[in-house]
Amino acid sequence: MEDNFLPAFDMAKEKAIDKKTEEQIASIKKEISARVCSIEKTSEEGKAVYANYRAFSEMHPDLNWRNMIFLVNDECIACSPCIRVCPVKAIRIENGKAVHTYENCQKCLACVHACPKKAITVRSGEANCHERYMNGHVRLADIIQANS
Repeated sequence: MEDNFLPAFDMAKEKAIDKKTEEQIASIKKEISARVCSIEKTSEEGKAVYANYRAFSEMHPDLNWRNMIFLVNDECIACSPCIRVCPVKAIRIENGKAVHTYENCQKCLACVHACPKKAITVRSGEANCHERYMNGHVRLADIIQANS
């Protein structure tokens, strides 16, 4: 339940917040089992957060997620988890280094989070470029299998 969009969130801070993940998952399971069908009303806080995001995006178009560019540094060892977790096959190995093809990229950041060397970063900046997140309940093999 951490917000793992690296250009916006500091993973070290996100990991420190108790978001009551197990309780939220239990609640979601209960609603699914009961076939609850509803649309939650947007809170005033949610509206304010979105308004701030829109204003920030307009003031900083270079940080817009659509313009996000991935950088691969010299730590890349062409080990391929980035390729295997990409749901749209937007990464390939070229000259011993991961290379992104942006035509299909969904900007999901799976490649960034899966890189064992932290060799893939985001051009628009990361709040904490040394942190990465993998859900403790999901194995890398699960993601790879889901993409097959």
